[in-house]
Amino acid sequence: MITLGFAAGYSDLATLDSEFPYPSSYIYISGDTGNVVWQNSNGANQYLPNAQSGGLYPIGAKMILSSGTVNGTSRTTTATDIVYLSSAKGV
Repeated sequence: MITLGFAAGYSDLATLDSEFPYPSSYIYISGDTGNVVWQNSNGANQYLPNAQSGGLYPIGAKMILSSGTVNGTSRTTTATDIVYLSSAKGV
């Protein structure tokens, strides 16, 4: 996997609706292509349509949501096996 100069200090498979120990800097789709709904560090829901399997995306998320409302529209995460990468590791 190419990280474009980013070194992950911590990474793990995301559990939907569970907050990460540290916000992600990137997410990686290791399973099926699909949509991703996440919550940013300010608590706002965000949406990425059609995230490709094998894709690395610069997304600052505090958690991946199973579903959420983004700009008044209900969205659902359909991508599978989403890995989050953070620059820090919990102690």
